[in-house]
Amino acid sequence: MENFLENIYGSIVEPIKTFDRLKEEKPYLQALIIVIVISLLSPVFNNMLAVDKQSFGELLGFSILSVIAGLFNWLAFAGFMELFSFIFNQNGKFKEMLTLSGFALIPWILLAPVFLLKQAGTFFEGIGILLALCVFIWAIFLFFLSVAKSYGLTALRCIVFALIPLIASIIQLHWFIYFIQNFIQVIKV
Repeated sequence: MENFLENIYGSIVEPIKTFDRLKEEKPYLQALIIVIVISLLSPVFNNMLAVDKQSFGELLGFSILSVIAGLFNWLAFAGFMELFSFIFNQNGKFKEMLTLSGFALIPWILLAPVFLLKQAGTFFEGIGILLALCVFIWAIFLFFLSVAKSYGLTALRCIVFALIPLIASIIQLHWFIYFIQNFIQVIKV
């Protein structure tokens, strides 16, 4: 925990160098803290303006559910990437993926002030949207960097590695819808 702030700063300013170091050190407990904080920030800032309409208990309950969902998504993503990497004989890097994908979420911390800026009026709303897009693009870059560094992939292989599950999901959804349509046709009188 001694390099926690340094790791956060490095992930923002020098992500390539920092991710190389994080891959070796594997401070996945630090990544866990980042996932929890980001999971908490989302409901707090999204509901900040509606606090008078919600009780503290509702906000607390939603925050707890958000943390559970955030942790589940983080673990499921790293687990899925580990299973998927098994196909390419690149498995055994679960801790690296947990660590780097957790630190790849750091730009989302910046969305909290951006959401507040978007509430400040028309001019600031446009600036807020631009800043939110910048944060989103930066987070996507860090996501791909985390996959590339975890599994030692080139940029092109990283893009393919990340897009194959997406494409497979779309195909699977198509097959499922087609199956349901055929099933309805079969049972239809």
